[in-house]
Amino acid sequence: MLERVGQPNFPETDLWQNFRQSVVDFLLVADGIPTGSPDNHLGLYKTLVSLEKSAGAASVRKLAIALLETFDRDWNTANFNQKVLAINDKIKALSDRDLKEALSANQ
Repeated sequence: MLERVGQPNFPETDLWQNFRQSVVDFLLVADGIPTGSPDNHLGLYKTLVSLEKSAGAASVRKLAIALLETFDRDWNTANFNQKVLAINDKIKALSDRDLKEALSANQ
């Protein structure tokens, strides 16, 4: 993934930066490593945090890692939630209903 950053057909750079920062910071904070201000993150950070409270750390960590491994050039702000839901559907980390609600609440 990193070798494609900035290349033609790479996703929106702002989306990539916010996505990466949100997921990585979530994983670091979940491991007890403080990061900068999470207030600047996409709603994804807040989504992951809220899901951790309701669904448990292991399930949300599984989703977060899958998101990092799967993010690709066809992701954009218009299809972002669909991509997250599709990955979750493949790995069965969280209930679709809970994930949809969290994504909607934290946009």
